[in-house]
Amino acid sequence: MTGLTLNLLKSVEKYLNKDVFVKNNIKFYSLNLLLKCDNHENYFNISKGNISLVKSLDNSKPLVIVSGSAEDWDKIIRGIHGGMHRAFRHKILKFDGDPVAMLSIWKTIWRIGESLKLASEESSHAVSNS
Repeated sequence: MTGLTLNLLKSVEKYLNKDVFVKNNIKFYSLNLLLKCDNHENYFNISKGNISLVKSLDNSKPLVIVSGSAEDWDKIIRGIHGGMHRAFRHKILKFDGDPVAMLSIWKTIWRIGESLKLASEESSHAVSNS
């Protein structure tokens, strides 16, 4: 694995937008979330129940930033026990930004970790079945 790839994040976006739990968690929020892997920045725009992977932000800053090395993100992608909660508690990934915004969308952040694992498994099954 090599951390957060664009294809993996596109799959995560699809999973999150189909997830009723996520849609309910973010339905009242509009903010940007940055997932940083080494020197690569990946932005999600969260707005009124939808989450979109965007290339960059137009004159705005992300309210929530989750960052780490490819090696650390790979732990989440492989499905480390406890997922994003463990990554937060054990400082595997760095969580930064507005604490109120972070707590408001915490369930969605948790689901991002679960979706990374699902998307990775889906992509490895697709490769092994071809």
